[in-house]
Amino acid sequence: MNNAPSKMENPYLVVEPLGSARSRAYEYSRYAERLGSTFVAAVCQHARDSYDKQFLIKGSRAVGLILAVAHLDSFFCILKNTLDKYHLVSTSAMESSHLHEFANDFLASRSITNCNLSTSDTHHYEKNLAILKRYADAGILCVDLQHFASVKQSPYYVLHTEPTNGTSITYEYSRIADRVGAMFVASACALIRELRKTANVTERTWQDNYAERFDHFLGQLHPFLESMHYRSTEALSEDGWQQFVDYLARSILEDRVSGKTGNMISAKTKDKQRLTTNKLLANLALRGLLPKRFEIPPPGGRMRAVDGESKFTQRGFYVKEKKEVAYSPFILMIQQGDKTNLYSYEAFQPLARFFLLEALPALDRYYNIRTNQQRKVCHQVVTSLLSFLMRQKGIGSMPDFFRNLGSAAFRRIEAMTWEKALYEWRADLICDTATPESSRSILRKHKLIGTLNQVWAVLASSNVVPEVKLKGIKNAKARQTSKSRPCLAQLSPRENGTEHGKDTERNALISKLTRPFDEFEKSEAIEFITALYAHLPSQNVKLLDLDSLVSEIRKLNTFRLESLRRCAELDFLQWYEHWLFGQRALIEATHSSQELIALLDYTERSVSDRRRNATKLITGTTLPNLGNALSLMLEALDGNSSGISGRYHHLKRRWGGHEQLQAYLHPHKRATVALWILLLVDTGANCEVVREMPTNCLTKTEDSTHMTVSFGQKARAHYVRINDSLPVAPQPGQKLSAVQAIRYYLSMSVRYREEADVSVANTLFLDTQQGHIVTITESRAREDFKAFLRDHPELHNLDIRPSSIRPSCLLELQHRDPLIRIETAQAQADHASATTTGIYTQRTHTKLVQIEKIRAFTIAFQAVIIESIDGAAEKLGMSHEAAVKLFSNAARSGLGVACLNSKAGIQPGTQQGESCTRLDACPGCEMRYIVGTADNIADLILFNEYLESREENEIMSNAIAWENRWLPWRTLAEVALAKFSQGETASSYIQAKSIADARRPNYKPFPLF
Repeated sequence: MNNAPSKMENPYLVVEPLGSARSRAYEYSRYAERLGSTFVAAVCQHARDSYDKQFLIKGSRAVGLILAVAHLDSFFCILKNTLDKYHLVSTSAMESSHLHEFANDFLASRSITNCNLSTSDTHHYEKNLAILKRYADAGILCVDLQHFASVKQSPYYVLHTEPTNGTSITYEYSRIADRVGAMFVASACALIRELRKTANVTERTWQDNYAERFDHFLGQLHPFLESMHYRSTEALSEDGWQQFVDYLARSILEDRVSGKTGNMISAKTKDKQRLTTNKLLANLALRGLLPKRFEIPPPGGRMRAVDGESKFTQRGFYVKEKKEVAYSPFILMIQQGDKTNLYSYEAFQPLARFFLLEALPALDRYYNIRTNQQRKVCHQVVTSLLSFLMRQKGIGSMPDFFRNLGSAAFRRIEAMTWEKALYEWRADLICDTATPESSRSILRKHKLIGTLNQVWAVLASSNVVPEVKLKGIKNAKARQTSKSRPCLAQLSPRENGTEHGKDTERNALISKLTRPFDEFEKSEAIEFITALYAHLPSQNVKLLDLDSLVSEIRKLNTFRLESLRRCAELDFLQWYEHWLFGQRALIEATHSSQELIALLDYTERSVSDRRRNATKLITGTTLPNLGNALSLMLEALDGNSSGISGRYHHLKRRWGGHEQLQAYLHPHKRATVALWILLLVDTGANCEVVREMPTNCLTKTEDSTHMTVSFGQKARAHYVRINDSLPVAPQPGQKLSAVQAIRYYLSMSVRYREEADVSVANTLFLDTQQGHIVTITESRAREDFKAFLRDHPELHNLDIRPSSIRPSCLLELQHRDPLIRIETAQAQADHASATTTGIYTQRTHTKLVQIEKIRAFTIAFQAVIIESIDGAAEKLGMSHEAAVKLFSNAARSGLGVACLNSKAGIQPGTQQGESCTRLDACPGCEMRYIVGTADNIADLILFNEYLESREENEIMSNAIAWENRWLPWRTLAEVALAKFSQGETASSYIQAKSIADARRPNYKPFPLF
């Protein structure tokens, strides 16, 4: 620090002596013009005098003393804000109301800014009050401070918490007392303080259920009064208070993010907050602060216990006359001791009377050998299935099935039909949010499906139904107990991780953007949006709609993948250059390794002679000196100086340490982890299969620009070797390709492989452990990965795990596809099932794309449905031109046909729920339909012409395949075009021919076989 000039030279300078002839200077001339030069100079002079008088302020947890000058910058800044707010020229123009507001703001601020001590809000209030008193006593600031008593003496004080993790909370409401009503706030605070002793609860319970709820109560009351233009609580009538209670209820029950955890507040927590707020409202009403007792009702309405079925809630239950249950073949009565349990299916008689008459005797026998809990679960599953079937019957689904089910001919229902109905129930159980089953966990639903299989087996053994078995939910236990590995775009910097719950605007945006998701998916969506807030300016995030949100998430994912690869690339090239330097040094060595041993280590030579030789040959820092030292290490220590002291200890210190010296001969551990990261990013492969890659992992291909890379064997893939194709040369924006890095690493590790065991030498990634050469372990790879992140500023604040790279790569690949198809990522991941790939790629932005596709399909389907209804477009608020355009786009597929449901699973070789791949089967498919728009007909003309041009060659090469696959298409196209050319569609046909003529030069056909 520089010595300060004389006080007379600069009246705005304050110098803080630090002892030992050191000082720190503060200069405040920047405030002189706005606040008034005389005022600023007087404040600075007072600060200088404070040093002379050794005016000190002591903090509650302070280690040492805090100098009074630390408040000045905050003091001037808050004063300037007050002047700007009321457009005042300087401090001399401030009236008592302005000074009062400034004092309020200053007391609420943390003005001691240049200390690192963790002090509470209370102590800041006390210190700031002492500062204002000093200026008031000195006549610099004419403000009445009688209103501002010590915070604990204030009538608006409730609680000051002890510091936890360096922070504390003070519940004190003098700032809003005048606006809300001083008498009301003071009386309410007194009530809350009394309840601390009279409520007969623990300190923590009082704080949570009374102090915090009261803080939330006043926090909502203040903005409510502002928005409704009430002067204070005195102006509130009974109706006004009811309006506020409704306002308070919305703030409690709406979806919002917790300020403590950053997660969405659960329904259970909301209900607890509602109940404790009701208790607070009751106490306020009892004290006379509210005109009557108000209450926030539960979201689902109030339930009266007397209306329940429990005998403990029904008045006079034991004296009531017990009603005898009439015998019914649709009620199962299972005796358990002196109690009879009833399982009624009477409500389902209209659905399946004859079916139930045959099924219930079998269920009766089964229920009698089950425990009470097992019977209850079986009954729930059976009633769930029957209820679902009743809903399906109500909407007109599967009329033949329900006709047979409701008659004595129910045994005629085939197994495939039952299977279809049961799988629809299964899908409804898993996905529907309107039934009681929706609140159950994935594992619980999986068990319910298993229970239905058991019940169905009982019915099948009694010849009531054919044998059918449903599949459970894949990975149900894993999905229940674990969370999907986060991708890079989900990660937020650590310093922002605890603050995101406190931003009201951000929480409102999160609530808006997460509306399409259910409670299970919202937490993941919040992670993505929070990460975007840390990456983009907040104003940009606020302007995002769903489409741009998907785009920005993908950009963030791509950016972080590129950053990860770029840092790994830099590290690898750095250590490769380091290794090359060592190889050049070996070439420049002045003596062979045997000569160096003879000159430095032979005991026949005197100690002084050996020392002179060492000084001359290896002690210096020239390239030959390094070469001699490395050559000596290779001969005397086999290139491994681990744990060796003496001469080699000094060599290590001279050349940067053990790891630096070793890296001249062998790959540095950072080069190893950098290669691992490069391969993870470029291939999207699993961490373990990359880590266990063989040495001979590169194989030439017919394409000289690419090479096949072989990975380790994966147990879940039945130990089949996984291969990938990678470019040999770096791609645009890269300095190093993964293939080049592998080759360089093999060169760097030659000496290791010569010394290692055969099994170790045959693996790509090597490490040393207690002087032995080993294959790198998972724990060591993860430790080195963490060290790699710490060394790069752009990555060190992100909690990245190696396992996050694979889902990020697969997501990037899937979203690079214009159609966002999961099959693109599935092919790269070598997954047999798209379901497995979905575990990696079914993330927030992928689901948003699917939501948009569903919305687009709904619009398109609506267009097709209303096309034949006169006046339907106008009734939906749509112009005729818009309806025509929408209909044309909706009905067009590119081949002239459209599909009602591409995931129906009707064709052989396809499965329900997965996209149909049987394009050749469209002509005879019941889901296929043709809409006669000009664009559709033009597509059909061009496709028919293409088939006609290929017909002769295909018949000669494969007549049977042509006849089975594409001849039906030719027939369909000829018949359809002939019909389109006549009648009402003739004009569209003529227009379509013109469109086809224009498109023909650019028509791109696809291979037929």
